[in-house]
Amino acid sequence: MVLTRLDLPNHAPAPRRRILLLHTGGTLGGLLDADMPLVPEPSAAFSGGLDGMAATAAGGAADHDFVRELRCYCREIFDLADITVRVLFQADSSNMGVTEWAEIGRVIVSSWSEFDAFVIVHGTDTLAYCSSFLSLTMSSPSKPIVLTGSQRPLRELRSDARMNLIDAVQLAGLCYPGVFVAFDSDVFLGSRVAKLSNLELGAFQSPNFPKIGHFGVEVELNTVLLAEISDRESPPEFDPRASDCIVVLAIAPGAPLNSDIRKSVLTHAKGIVIEGFGLGHGPTRLADWILLCEEALVLEIPVLMVTPCRRGRVDMNLYPVGRAFRDRGVMNSADMTRECAAIKMMMMIGRKIAFCDRHVFMATPLGRESNAPALMSHQQHQQDPKRAGGPKR
Repeated sequence: MVLTRLDLPNHAPAPRRRILLLHTGGTLGGLLDADMPLVPEPSAAFSGGLDGMAATAAGGAADHDFVRELRCYCREIFDLADITVRVLFQADSSNMGVTEWAEIGRVIVSSWSEFDAFVIVHGTDTLAYCSSFLSLTMSSPSKPIVLTGSQRPLRELRSDARMNLIDAVQLAGLCYPGVFVAFDSDVFLGSRVAKLSNLELGAFQSPNFPKIGHFGVEVELNTVLLAEISDRESPPEFDPRASDCIVVLAIAPGAPLNSDIRKSVLTHAKGIVIEGFGLGHGPTRLADWILLCEEALVLEIPVLMVTPCRRGRVDMNLYPVGRAFRDRGVMNSADMTRECAAIKMMMMIGRKIAFCDRHVFMATPLGRESNAPALMSHQQHQQDPKRAGGPKR
């Protein structure tokens, strides 16, 4: 990995960058206490920049709790840029989904001309889903969109929140365009990140793509992987159409798929994601998983194969247990993260992609989510049993 060392000032450069900080909830702005568990509540409060906060909160609130937390525990970020804070929600990210992520995107697009960059505070549990959603639904943004969060609340003594916020704001201030995740001094591409730990401060990794950079004693970025800084002011094309009417099924060795469950899935789900083994394999000795794929093919319900292996890819061409699923029209997620693959499936359904075009859609990069050549899925598309008159048995 080729990194370029950067010198970052301790105070905001002139002219000062205008950054919109969107708070959506999660651990960073919460308080963990033995007698008071973190139970976020919805909020529509809005706060402006640090100097004008008291008078600009919506709903009559003079000052929002999250803004007070920033002023008390992370005042340094306001030395780095002109920051406007807006509280969209205060949600545990486990309760967030397509509706909330689309709202985040709409706020960014509607505020595009007012700000130079955007920072999103998000709960860590589904942060990778949100970063994947924004990466795939926003076409070539010309400004930075940086997501961050923390493993411990901002006000705690051993919190990682303060440094994560500082890194996110400094990264946003560099104005490299794209969707990124800044966490535990590392910078990742938004479409390539996955949460790998709930016990370490380094919660995220980028399994199949190099890190964008690192904020250590020296600040280093891989400028080869970064798009050139742009002066384009027009907002990116944003297509938030996505449906969360999918189901993700993980295969356990030797465990059958109950026929009632199979029928229920085929009745109610518009898309199916199967987490197989290794390169995207599944059991063929028991016919239930194969039957699920055959019936989904007849009903034109798209099925996508992902792997539990964080490093590597799906390749259903190598072994018979993979080819059996390939021959039933199952799509290949290549080297996408599970999170990004699920988001792309939601988008396929929301955009009403024709069933016969599903392989091409899945293989076409939208936000650098895959390194695997599209040819693999294109060949699979040509072999689609739906085009050949029915599934192979």
